[in-house]
Amino acid sequence: MSLEVFDERKCTLGEGPTSSGPSNNHIMWVDIMGKKLLTKDLSTGKTTEQASSEEIGFALPGEDSGLVLGYASGAKFITKDGQEFDLPHWKTILPSDPNTPVRWNDAKVSPHKQLYAGTMAFDATPEVGGLYRISPDGKEIAGLISKVSISNGLDWSPNKTKFYYIDTLKYTVAVYDYNQDGISNPKTLISFDQGDVMPDGMCVDAEGGIWVAFFNGSCLKRYDEKGNLSETIKMPVKNITSCAFGGPNLETLFITTAAVLDEDNPQSGMTFMIKPGVSGQQFNLFPNPLK
Repeated sequence: MSLEVFDERKCTLGEGPTSSGPSNNHIMWVDIMGKKLLTKDLSTGKTTEQASSEEIGFALPGEDSGLVLGYASGAKFITKDGQEFDLPHWKTILPSDPNTPVRWNDAKVSPHKQLYAGTMAFDATPEVGGLYRISPDGKEIAGLISKVSISNGLDWSPNKTKFYYIDTLKYTVAVYDYNQDGISNPKTLISFDQGDVMPDGMCVDAEGGIWVAFFNGSCLKRYDEKGNLSETIKMPVKNITSCAFGGPNLETLFITTAAVLDEDNPQSGMTFMIKPGVSGQQFNLFPNPLK
């Protein structure tokens, strides 16, 4: 098990890696503050970089080779040929204070093909964000968790009965019961010391292991389903933001980082990869609402 640089492009705030396509070789992530969508194909080495006029909180693969993009102004489903479908806005159920602008942050598609997406204030003002669920047809939005500070890592257990969630400024990984109707019965699974090292993105492997990225912590840690620490991957940069499995057999873990507040490190903001000895779960694809 050795850590390698996967992509040398430096992201100001790299986030939200995903895998899709044949053999899960299409790796995609965003640079939120750099306002970019980045991809790299494992089979060909081809890279793309798409600039945006606004921050992109998340980018997720959709059905029919589409994309779900969480722009600062709202989320869209974009088809392979460029057609756009506006998804419901959180402001329809939680009006925001114009003095505290809010944007989308981390998101994933649930086992029932619903979009689970969180928000946060641009300036990280506490408790103005939330976690929301958008229906598979792209027409309805529901609030799941309110008074969120920085909505971050989220994923589901392999048996699809548990939902794991990180609100960074709570310094916990919470676990919820999960079914098609939503989440319930929240409990604190893992607690972290409150300070400068903060839990950020997260993914769950095929064995139920919970991988947590630590901003300002120079590491990625794996916990078992009971919350016990089972592995630590030390990183050569400070700000580890998120992680996702991809590639053949989903056996490679891709790790995004941020150059912000770590500008002097020549590798900060790069994307890394490692084969940790376990495989990941397949990403769920959001349905094409234009079909």
